[in-house]
Amino acid sequence: MTHTHKFLSPLFGLALSTAALLTPAATQAGLIMEQTMEGSEAPSQTTMRIQNGMIRTDISEELSTIADTKAGEVMTIIHPAKMVSVISQPKGEAAPKLPNVPTPKYTATGMTEKVDGYECNIVKMEMGEMTSTFWVAKSYPDYDKIKAEMATIKPASGAPETPKELEGLILKTSTVGPKYLGIVTIKSVKIEEIPADVFKAPTGYTVSRQ
Repeated sequence: MTHTHKFLSPLFGLALSTAALLTPAATQAGLIMEQTMEGSEAPSQTTMRIQNGMIRTDISEELSTIADTKAGEVMTIIHPAKMVSVISQPKGEAAPKLPNVPTPKYTATGMTEKVDGYECNIVKMEMGEMTSTFWVAKSYPDYDKIKAEMATIKPASGAPETPKELEGLILKTSTVGPKYLGIVTIKSVKIEEIPADVFKAPTGYTVSRQ
């Protein structure tokens, strides 16, 4: 599941709060983001749909994930086998303890560069042996709406606040480590209604829980 983790990890850190539950037939404005990934592994293109605390990531034609950030459940969907595996995050005393990780250090470089035609501030982050570079668009269209939807995917507590250096839409992220290079670039962002069924296991698939 390497593809799943490397795709989701940069985006979870952008979320800020929680929102109300959807009824099965309800729809509301959501967020659809298409992005490309390249680096140490084969290039790929993924689509992420975010709405009301739910995240669906279509990683390839074979693999999708659906995360319910409020319930603490992650669904992995293997389309060729028509199988769904659901993992629930333990809560309370059973919840896993977060490992001790280095505190990230953010540096606003003062440099700017255009990504997809949008002027971006370049921000560096150092954390242990990993170094990331972010291209942050301060004036992306409808950013307030995008930020509000991203806010629905933050856990109720325990998540760090987004540093002021990253305030804006991150259009490109480059991460370099001793044995890893990854570049994630957002290609399109749309705000539109997403049917609630998108965030459910497909009909006819076998569901197992762990």
